[in-house]
Amino acid sequence: MRQCVAEITGRLAGPLPAPAGRPPEPWSSKKMITDFPDAVVTLGLTAGEMLWHAAALDPNVMEAADFSRSEDIGDPMAFACNAADFITAGAGWSLRGYTAERLVMDKLIADGHNVRLAEASNTPGLDLIVDGMPVQVKCGTALSNLTEHFEKYPDIPVIANAALAEEAMASGAPWAHLVTTLPGFEITMIEEQIAETLGHAADLADPDVLQFALSVGVLRGGIEVARGRVPVSDLPAWLILDGASRGLLTFAGGNAGTWFGLVAIGPAGALILGPAIGAAALLGNNTLKGYAEKMLMADWSLDLQLAADGLHGSIIRALEHRIARLEERTGAFARNALRSEVDAWMVRRAQDDLIAALEDRASLIMSRSKGESDAIGLLFSARDITPADAAVLSRIHDVEQIIARKPDLTAAMIETGRPAGDLLRSRLNKLWFNRRPPKEHEGD
Repeated sequence: MRQCVAEITGRLAGPLPAPAGRPPEPWSSKKMITDFPDAVVTLGLTAGEMLWHAAALDPNVMEAADFSRSEDIGDPMAFACNAADFITAGAGWSLRGYTAERLVMDKLIADGHNVRLAEASNTPGLDLIVDGMPVQVKCGTALSNLTEHFEKYPDIPVIANAALAEEAMASGAPWAHLVTTLPGFEITMIEEQIAETLGHAADLADPDVLQFALSVGVLRGGIEVARGRVPVSDLPAWLILDGASRGLLTFAGGNAGTWFGLVAIGPAGALILGPAIGAAALLGNNTLKGYAEKMLMADWSLDLQLAADGLHGSIIRALEHRIARLEERTGAFARNALRSEVDAWMVRRAQDDLIAALEDRASLIMSRSKGESDAIGLLFSARDITPADAAVLSRIHDVEQIIARKPDLTAAMIETGRPAGDLLRSRLNKLWFNRRPPKEHEGD
């Protein structure tokens, strides 16, 4: 910066005026503005899905799971991290029993009874204390559940699900009168309740970040086509490239966030940071996709880069010639500056023109074309800075011709994949099921 200012001020006859300020839109904005809203939308959809699954978890099932374990898993995040442990048959039956206890307790409390849980989940012979009396809760289909209980605890009554209570009454066992049930205490309802809660917990532990990212990508593709930035013929290839970029970034960011959250915070940290960093990784989507497009059109990109560099150099040479002429004019006006106020004003006006040319030259020296958008911006700058230079106009024509023959993205992808397709086709032709049987001779 100091070198640039020194170069400008060293060639002026007076002090440096106030700066021009920021350039107008859209040149003052960053190129990749679509990444941020896309990442925010993906993160918002993922967070909304997680909140929905968390709100859909049944409190009785979570409390039953927390009561059955020594560690604290009573909140949605902790329960989601441990939900896979209850999918096995043994753990599922245990969770069904503890959930049934919660259901019975809630119903009895709603009916005005004084109810509390046993001191521990493995208290022998009882699950609830109802109005000061011990009660066992059974939820199952086999009558042996009741038989085994009354063999050990013949005086403790049982509240069972409706089907099991009916079976006990039909058996005529001497303890059948100690078995009762409650309205709505059905094993199918409890199993559906548990299955739904475990499903929501599994979805909470594994949110669909990739699905949301790809969906936002499809929407972005439609918007780009509507704005005329992507041809309709290139939309399928654009969506494939965009989906591959989003998928790679989401997968890499999600795994990195999960690992960091697990190490730094624990399972809950992995559950939160995995989707968050996976969505944040989409901020690099346009960079990765632009690099991939450049690789797919490597020959065209090289031609455009060479043409843009030639245009850049021709503009600088034209500016240097213009600066020399402006310096001569400024010097001529400066010799007559003391004659009148108009002559002094002409000196200042000539200096303004010289400063503008020096600023244009310094700006071009510090900037280099790195892609198609930079080359297009250079075309506008060239026509504005040097509208009547034959060499510059010739270079502008070269750049415009190269941009006009930009290959379709679909054709570029097909051409890039052609060697791999030919190799695969040749390998398949050599397999036994593609070999033609030998021809039989007439004399055989």
